[in-house]
Amino acid sequence: MVSHFYYANSDNIGTTILIRAMKKYGLNKFSLGIFELCEKDAIECVKLEQKWIDHYEPSYNILKIAGSSFGFTHSINTINKLKETLRKGNHPKFGYTTSDETKKAISKGIKEYLKNDNAFKGLKSKLSPQYGIGGALVFCYNEKNEELIFPSINAARQHFKVRWTLIKNNLDTNKYTTINDENWILQSLPRNETQN
Repeated sequence: MVSHFYYANSDNIGTTILIRAMKKYGLNKFSLGIFELCEKDAIECVKLEQKWIDHYEPSYNILKIAGSSFGFTHSINTINKLKETLRKGNHPKFGYTTSDETKKAISKGIKEYLKNDNAFKGLKSKLSPQYGIGGALVFCYNEKNEELIFPSINAARQHFKVRWTLIKNNLDTNKYTTINDENWILQSLPRNETQN
């Protein structure tokens, strides 16, 4: 709310519906109230937020599911601007190749993540964090038997810069899939567990 009030009082153009409404109707038409307090428990806070979203169905809240960006859509103009801005050579990752050292570090980090307890671990649907951690794990093996592990299909898709369906449709087929000129077997279980 601090940032909403700051932008509502500044000369900067508001980017959210709420900021634009505050500028249009004036701050004296808005108030801030606390309906319910909760402990520092992320899951409980999301549940309470969802309860009040369902109860009031607020028109300024464009996201209908607490803790999720589900339901948010960019305007056609914004989508076209993003496409133009991030085309080929303008994209910050254009021409970038991930080093083997970085790939191993990512894989090691994910293995460490899987060992640790996490409030969001194993959650699905609207309680899952933005990138689907807790969804279907993806274990990737190339012809050199190198392993990459991703916390979700979406994370694998982003790493390889391919469509979500390419990962999903080739998961657990036990066949090599060519991704960026390299053959990979994609599995939802680690290789040693699938061989048992």
